[in-house]
Parts: sequence; structure tokens; C-alpha cells
Amino acid sequence: MKVKNWVACTLSIACAMVASSAAAALDDKPADAGKGSAFKSAVFELKPKGRVAVLLSCVAGKEVTVTTNGDKETDVNLFIHDGDKNEVGKDTSPGPKCEVKFTPKSEGTYKLLVTNKGPGPNNVTLAVKVADDEPADAGKVSAFNGAVFEMHEKGDVLLLRTFAADKEVTVTTNGDKETDVHLFIHDADKNEVGKDTSPGPKCEVKFTPKSEGTYRLLVKNKGPGPNNVTLTVKVAE
Repeated sequence: MKVKNWVACTLSIACAMVASSAAAALDDKPADAGKGSAFKSAVFELKPKGRVAVLLSCVAGKEVTVTTNGDKETDVNLFIHDGDKNEVGKDTSPGPKCEVKFTPKSEGTYKLLVTNKGPGPNNVTLAVKVADDEPADAGKVSAFNGAVFEMHEKGDVLLLRTFAADKEVTVTTNGDKETDVHLFIHDADKNEVGKDTSPGPKCEVKFTPKSEGTYRLLVKNKGPGPNNVTLTVKVAE
């Protein structure tokens, strides 16, 4: 693995596409990626007919509420599957808003599949609320510190994340298979501020934003084959 250190360029404007969800990330702590209690919300940039699949570890007997929303009126669908690939809930109603509630009968990993049928791209907020957990502000990109993504070969995940100024950010990936995973970081103007294209599933990029702004975290699985890729974000205190 190669580690590349970059310094982000000063942002002149905030990313207009996610203005409603671009709150400052101020008190970030490392999260246990994939745990239902850790994953609160994230904003994904989805192309027409694009998808994102989040693997979520849930405990038994606690109701889970999963919602989506978007900044455009595209048709977003939400599907929930258990570890045996059985469908436990879905919302295919028109528009960007979805909601599925389910109560796991046993502890296990569930797949949250979000698709954007279009027309056009959309910035889609995926939020998870587990009963008895502290409520999350679904509009804050800063709620995302980590997640596990089910990625097809040649698949990608594009996540929008807001960072405060002058706090070093470390973004990493890892996978449960030895596929070639690449990581790219871009600022709100789509300027590249860091990347790791070294062979294998492990990537790491460190950078320090000069000013508060929204960044694009792009993960690509080049293969061969699919992989479950963990993406984590750590912001210095």
C-alpha cells in the first residue's frame, strides 16, 4: 500500500449540490464501520441507474428504520435483504423519499440497497435509525465515519462528506478479498486532492482542508471479481 499525503486547495464556494446537507464536521470520532449503531447517515452521488449497497450489522429485537431522500425528484428505490438474501422490506414508491422499518429476528448482516432510476443523477441521503439509539441528523454528511459496501467488479461508490478546516483527514479502504481497490478524493470544484491507486484492497489518503467544504470520496473496485469494501474516515481532534 502506498500512502500519499495531500493538502486540499482552498474552496471558494460550498458544493451547491448538497447545500442542504453540508453541515460542518466538528467532533468526529472513529466509528466501527458497518455496525448499525455506528452508521447514521451518508450522502451518495448516484448516477442514473446507479446503485449503492451498504452492509449493516444489526442486533436482534431492535427496530431499524431506513430512509432515503434526494435533492432532485428522481425515482429512488430502497431494498433490504438479510444475510440469506431474503427480502425483508422495500419501498419502490415514486420520488426520492423511501422508508423501510424492520426488526431483525436474530443478529446478522443486512444489505441496504439504494437505486436511482432517474431521470438524471441525484445526491441521495441514506439514513439509519436503530431503536433506543441516539437520533441522527440525517441532513448532516458529518454523520458518516465508516461503512461496508458491497461492490461489483468495476463498481464504484461516490460519497459526499463535509470537513472542517485545518483538521487532518485520513480516509482508508480495505476489503475481504484481494481485489484492486482505488481511492480518489476531490474537492467541491472536482479538483483532485489525493488518491491511492496502489495494488490490492488497502488504500489510505491523508489531507488537511484549508477551509470548510464538501469533498467527494470515490472508491472503485477494479476487480477481479466483487468485494465487500470497508471505507473509514478519521478526522483529527
